[in-house]
Amino acid sequence: MVHYKFYFGEEEKEILQKIVLSSRANVKRRRVASIVSAGMTLFCLAAAICFFGRGFYPGGISMLLFAAFFFAVLLGGAKWFQKAVLQRAMKGMDKSLYSGVREYFFDGDGVQIISELGMGKNNWKAFQCWGEIEHYLYLKRLDNQVVLVDREKLSAEERRELEALLAAVAREQ
Repeated sequence: MVHYKFYFGEEEKEILQKIVLSSRANVKRRRVASIVSAGMTLFCLAAAICFFGRGFYPGGISMLLFAAFFFAVLLGGAKWFQKAVLQRAMKGMDKSLYSGVREYFFDGDGVQIISELGMGKNNWKAFQCWGEIEHYLYLKRLDNQVVLVDREKLSAEERRELEALLAAVAREQ
């Protein structure tokens, strides 16, 4: 059994945002936005050339501005927008959901979670995946809640035991 206790602070909040932004669904949305933006950029540039060629300068300038907007979305504006929406959503949430002290107990049955809100046991079947980001290890539940573990705060023995436990669970599923 591995016992892990930590304070959920700003660094952990940023790591959670990175995990959410790197999810399959968000990456797919950004990919679609990039493809649409590339097409719209080309369309707006072609329309601007047509407007300027016919002497309709206000329309040409408008199309150039739209092309610049879609080009900005193409260059990373979609990720920036997703991050801004995520930060705004987190500001509206109850702070006790992503702050305070958390305790996790990892064993062969699952993960017991103790926080200021309460305590509960999650069986391993409640988790859809696990991964690593920076020096953190995370487990994502089926309802997209995340269990976050700072590997640097675990002893070498606890780290090995936890990774062996996760590998064993991955083989079973």
